[in-house]
Amino acid sequence: MVPYPCPPRTFVWQAQIDYHTFLGQDFISSALIEQIAQTCAGEWLNVTAAEGTCGGASHLLSPCHKLLRQMCTQIGNDRFNVYNMYDTCYPSHGLSLPDVRSVLRAAKGVSVNSWRDAMFSHPALHTTRDQSAAARAKPLGQLNDYACGSEGLMSTWLDSPAVQAALHVNVSGTMRYDANVGDLRSLYQRLVPKYKMLIYSGNVDACVPTWGSEFWTRELGEPHGVQTAWHPWTSESASPGSSNHVVAGYAITYGVNNFTFVTVKGAGHEVPRYKPAFALTMISKFLSGTPF
Repeated sequence: MVPYPCPPRTFVWQAQIDYHTFLGQDFISSALIEQIAQTCAGEWLNVTAAEGTCGGASHLLSPCHKLLRQMCTQIGNDRFNVYNMYDTCYPSHGLSLPDVRSVLRAAKGVSVNSWRDAMFSHPALHTTRDQSAAARAKPLGQLNDYACGSEGLMSTWLDSPAVQAALHVNVSGTMRYDANVGDLRSLYQRLVPKYKMLIYSGNVDACVPTWGSEFWTRELGEPHGVQTAWHPWTSESASPGSSNHVVAGYAITYGVNNFTFVTVKGAGHEVPRYKPAFALTMISKFLSGTPF
């Protein structure tokens, strides 16, 4: 399965989403948080450059945008994995956060020519096939269940003919998909009353941040009322010696077809990659109808 790409975020409040995401993770100083809150109130619609929050020509920036650029400097936008804010082993591609956003916006179409292409977060960000063999063989540890070098190790595992046969994988096919739709909220407004649906978000994903996902999900669900208020949900953990009932994230269910929004603690963009145990529990609960 091809990991869902980071879409070109054309919503006018992108800067506001980034601001809340970074302050919520304590990536920026409290002094700058206060300055942005005071200066950018009512300005969120006007401060998104083509390259995203961190981009734009410096001589054209408003006071709000200059503060947002300072925010991007504080978070270390040239040492940043937009798919997992806490990743300590992401292969360096030499791109700053605005560079990454610019590449992703320009990548309207994606070609998947082999199964290996499907293992990357987004093919447009990978100019080399993988890390060195030494790096692939040496997991360095991580702040979650995802070990450094896992992309390479996963590729080695999937390259096994036995694994491919067990998964019924056709390794000869190619695929291409093109981004042609932006805001899908009107579609979900029609789907939510008809189908049981779960929307989930890793809480350390800066590409499609939890703050923005919860915002539009709440917009869809609240007209139907809240069935189960915001609360923690638990899961087994892959961490050695961990309890079987750790807090895996938070959930809220609305009064239409059990429409549920779930966060996954410590997970980046591809939740099963970063938190496989939590992901299994989450999907199992959804399929069995077990409340979160």
